[in-house]
Amino acid sequence: MFYIINKVYCVRKVIEMSSEHRKVGFYSIDFKNYRQKNNDRTTFDQKFFLDVINYITSLPIIDRLLNLEKERKTYFLYEYNMENNKLLITFKSCKFGHFPPYLNSKDGTERATAKNEHEGETEKTHLVIKLELNEAYLVLEERRNGVGISKIVKYFNEFSKRYYESKQEKRKYIVQYTSVAGEEFQKALKEAGEIKGVEIFTYKKNVGDAFLGLSLEEDCFIKDEVIVKLKSVPKEGVMKRTCNRLYNSIKSEGSNITRIRIHTAQDDFRGPIDSDFFRKTENIEVELEKNGTVKSSSIFNKLIKLIE
Repeated sequence: MFYIINKVYCVRKVIEMSSEHRKVGFYSIDFKNYRQKNNDRTTFDQKFFLDVINYITSLPIIDRLLNLEKERKTYFLYEYNMENNKLLITFKSCKFGHFPPYLNSKDGTERATAKNEHEGETEKTHLVIKLELNEAYLVLEERRNGVGISKIVKYFNEFSKRYYESKQEKRKYIVQYTSVAGEEFQKALKEAGEIKGVEIFTYKKNVGDAFLGLSLEEDCFIKDEVIVKLKSVPKEGVMKRTCNRLYNSIKSEGSNITRIRIHTAQDDFRGPIDSDFFRKTENIEVELEKNGTVKSSSIFNKLIKLIE
């Protein structure tokens, strides 16, 4: 006699959380006197900064939007939380005006997109600001499709102006930022030999109308970032003070320059001097949501550890 014993096997499904690497930039922010723009003295008013943040989040989302029509981009401060002396901030943004049909990766068929000309995919940008007595330090998730430091500072300046207007007070401060460890750039420039040329990185919106009346923004196949090259005349070199001014303009409020690369006579041996090499960055691994976006709790935990 045979007995058939039914065995039940329990299969444990192991779900692995998707992850991705993110680049993080380090900055400091402070205030400059709005009415004394030639005065280099800076300060940081923690109470005022928090008042502006609270003013922004008290507004309905439609009033928080900052639209950059030339770049076809809109962004806004979505939410913030306070943990001790740290502000955990999320910006949301999108690129609009580009809505081609969808292409099916399985069979190559196309269908019309549901987007209209004012819509785009939502992008989140995370940052943590550590508040000190006379300065604030900031770590920022840096992504091409997100909101960069210059746009964040532009946003704070725009809404600090609106805050003053709501109080019927005269504007007192300009918000500005500095890349951490930028001082090493000055040392490299001082030690450099003759400067043969400079590459200036800017946005295509800044190039076009001034050059033969072209509008590069209409061509979506040209990258947002473009390079303008400056070359010295034969047997001469670009002045170092010009390079200094270009470098300092990167951190200036309202600047159109995002990066510079300086070429010297020693390029073959030491390579160019790149402003991006002289700012502190880190790479972190973060967890992703099912839709492929970053899990906010995951990235905030990593950013807090970097700034402590």
